[in-house]
Amino acid sequence: MQARRKIVYRKMFRKADIATLTAIGIGYATTVVLMLVLLREFILALTGDAGSQLEPMTIAALLGVTAIAHAALRMLEFAVPEHIGFRIVKNMRHHIYQHMAQMMPHQIRHRSRGSLILRLTGDLTMLRTWLSRGIARGLIAGLSLVATLAVLARFSWPIALSIVFALIVGAIASAWAGRRLAKYTTRVRRRRSTLTSNIDEQVHALASVQLFNRLDGERNRLERQNESLTSALMQEAWWRAALRGLSAATSWSALVVALMTGFILLRHGLTDLGTIVAALIATRLMQGYVTTLSLSHDYWRRAEISRTKLEDFFNSRSRRTVGDGGDKLVHNRARIIFENVCVDGALDGFTATVAAGRHVVIIGPDSSSRQAVLDCVTKMIEVDSGKVTIGQQDLADCSAESIWRKVGVISPDLPLMRGTLRRNLSYRDRKVDDEELLRLLGEVGLLDFVDNLPDGLDHWLTEGGSNLPPDIRQLVRVVRGMAGNPPILLVERLGTALDEGQKAAVQNALGNFAATIISVSDDPSDICWADEVWTIVDGQLLRAESKDEHDLRVRLPRIARAGEVEWIYGTGR
Repeated sequence: MQARRKIVYRKMFRKADIATLTAIGIGYATTVVLMLVLLREFILALTGDAGSQLEPMTIAALLGVTAIAHAALRMLEFAVPEHIGFRIVKNMRHHIYQHMAQMMPHQIRHRSRGSLILRLTGDLTMLRTWLSRGIARGLIAGLSLVATLAVLARFSWPIALSIVFALIVGAIASAWAGRRLAKYTTRVRRRRSTLTSNIDEQVHALASVQLFNRLDGERNRLERQNESLTSALMQEAWWRAALRGLSAATSWSALVVALMTGFILLRHGLTDLGTIVAALIATRLMQGYVTTLSLSHDYWRRAEISRTKLEDFFNSRSRRTVGDGGDKLVHNRARIIFENVCVDGALDGFTATVAAGRHVVIIGPDSSSRQAVLDCVTKMIEVDSGKVTIGQQDLADCSAESIWRKVGVISPDLPLMRGTLRRNLSYRDRKVDDEELLRLLGEVGLLDFVDNLPDGLDHWLTEGGSNLPPDIRQLVRVVRGMAGNPPILLVERLGTALDEGQKAAVQNALGNFAATIISVSDDPSDICWADEVWTIVDGQLLRAESKDEHDLRVRLPRIARAGEVEWIYGTGR
């Protein structure tokens, strides 16, 4: 059993990242320490205290230089963690897409588009916020806080101890509020995913909603989901506000206890004015560190939920497109052999052979069985038993990616993509030039249409090619499948949306196409350009016959009804 894949935060950072962040943190803390020391010296010099060894103007000049260095490090303290977070998320987004692209069609159909969009957007945003502003900036803030408390303890340990006490109380309160926040964050995520999925469905099915007069019902459904999400967001906002309020309260409490402790010590002659002023400035600086660390708790709570969702996604079933079998399919024109192939609910001991360069049309009452034959060739379904070979290579031993390079597919179920017409026509093979595209467009009767477009091959297609007529979309799919001369061509419902003239032109183009072709059709006219006809019943090959044998078998009952049986048998067939 394969070990569950985990997302480990520390493994996302490179050693160079940790070294850079540590260097910035040490430098930032050093400037803070220097400013506090110089400020205390400046106050002592002004009051004529013998503890100061430098002139006030010299101290002021050193303070100015230190402040400039502090400002530069302040800039790096924000920019570098953000840069690191963006880089990590970029890589993570790539891995998410890779995993999604490796899923079988039936696996991804069970997932809502809203949840998939949330993985690629919301979850990654939460993860980046925690990595860059929680961990990275938190590291710098933590180093600065420790350094500030250390120098205060050097000046006056009672003041430093009182500040530490206030910070500990604030941390406990923030932890309690963070646990409450996590509950509402989970609720927000769930309701946002539901709403996103509904909106996505509404966009893609708006015509159905309108034609079936469901506008009011869908509007009410959307309003309920919107209200539910808004309510959860408001509750989450209050608890996030509570965290920020606790952060501010902690900072000001530290300032107050520092003042009170300093006042008591000063009255008893146990400290000096310079130390108290330095303590107040240090406490003011620590407000920023405390806020960063407090918000880190919020970021962590939200990132933990996102991390869990991302781990679940990465551990969902998926195949490896590159190297899932280890071998590359090298055969071009070779036999395709199905040996006792079983696919649950579709094929039951299916055995057949397609000779290289032949065209087979599959017919039969069960569309799922016919489709399964095509999907076995492309590895879009998993074979329960048996095997499919091309030449001498078992497809189970070949990577899906290497198979897809050898296979062209024509199907109305494969939508066009947003982009230019050229991009869609050459989508299977990006190396195809305009000359070949124009030749194929001419063969299928689409050249005149393209010539009349204002932008020609640069004509822009909307999602799914919805700005093209249905018949033109199907012809574009035909050219897309043929482009690049794939040695194997799989065709499904070729005549979808085509009139008789268009269908004849496409059939003629495919009849002259040099490839091993397997097509699935309910249209009797598709049989006229086939070499063989396979009939599949109950997931098994009932018969494999030539086109002429099929025609004769189909004609025989008709001839018998017409009283011409003697003529058929008299010719010896």
